[in-house]
Amino acid sequence: MKKRTNTYRIVDKLPAKAVLVAEYADSKRIGEPAIYGQWRRHINNQSPIDFEIVIFKNMNFVIPKKQKEAKL
Repeated sequence: MKKRTNTYRIVDKLPAKAVLVAEYADSKRIGEPAIYGQWRRHINNQSPIDFEIVIFKNMNFVIPKKQKEAKL
């Protein structure tokens, strides 16, 4: 079986809002494979997502994108 390989941007410094992929998945109440699947679909099909996966010190982190505030 071929191992899937995804390409992520390598960063030297993490923003304060960055979290481990597992923590982000838990906050969304989905599994880690679903996060990686969303990323893969985003890269292959240009489907929109609200986060970026980066590598920092050989670990994968999620950086959530800014959400537009809802108008009341």
